[in-house]
Amino acid sequence: MKKYLLILLFLASCGYQPVFVNKNLKNLAFTKITVQGDKKMGNDIINFLNIKNSNITQNQNELVLNSKFTTNEIAKNSKGETLYYQARIDLIFQIREDNKIIEEKLFYDEYVYENRKNKYELTKYQAEVKNNLVKNIVEDIVFYLNLR
Repeated sequence: MKKYLLILLFLASCGYQPVFVNKNLKNLAFTKITVQGDKKMGNDIINFLNIKNSNITQNQNELVLNSKFTTNEIAKNSKGETLYYQARIDLIFQIREDNKIIEEKLFYDEYVYENRKNKYELTKYQAEVKNNLVKNIVEDIVFYLNLR
C-alpha cells in the first residue's frame, strides 16, 4: 500500500499530465474550415475537436478535412452470404497558409465485424461502428496536435 502511495505522490509532484489533456486545443481556430468527402463525418470531427472558424486569429491558417468512409465485404460463405464486413475511415488532415500546405497527415482506422441476420440490427451496429471509428480518429488527431 505504501508503494502505491509513493508512486502516486511522485506522479503528482513531478508535473505528470496525460497526453490527451491540452488546454491550448480548446483555443484552436482557423480562418477557414473546409470539409470534403463525407461531410457529416467531417463536421462530427470538427465538433468533437471543438475547432472554431474565426477571422480573429493570430494566424491565417485554413483547415481542410478530406474524409472517406467505406464498408467492404471481406468474407462470404459457400452460399455467397456475407460473413464479415470491414469498416474503414480515411482522413486527410491539412493545414494550409496562403493555399500552400504547411502540414498534412493521413489518419485511418478500421474495424472488422460479423454480419447480423437482422438487417435493422446490422444497420444500427454499422452506425455505432462508424461513430466509434470517428472517436478513434479524433483521439489520434488530438495526440498528433499535442505532439507538434
